[in-house]
Amino acid sequence: MNYENLSENQKKVLEILKNVYDPEIHINLFDLGLIYDIQFDEENKKIKIKMGLTTMFCPLAPMILGETRESVKQAFEDYDVDVELDLERPWSPDQMNPDVRNELGL
Repeated sequence: MNYENLSENQKKVLEILKNVYDPEIHINLFDLGLIYDIQFDEENKKIKIKMGLTTMFCPLAPMILGETRESVKQAFEDYDVDVELDLERPWSPDQMNPDVRNELGL
């Protein structure tokens, strides 16, 4: 995801997702590198978020996806928010924010 070319609304969604944390490791989804794409359709009032998980067997996946959706929905009440899980793209620590990766000693 190219963060430099995001619309203001896409940036707002990312700021919201910086407050949604993986409950096991207490790092937000953005810094973990789990947000792959944000599509913002103002005309049809739809937001689609494509994201991953640190492991495809994450037992807390439903909770994380639900919190992601609800957090964005609170800020964009008139929009339909869809969170799509992408398990085709395996996650690695290289996707993390370098500062957070260094803090964890990775």
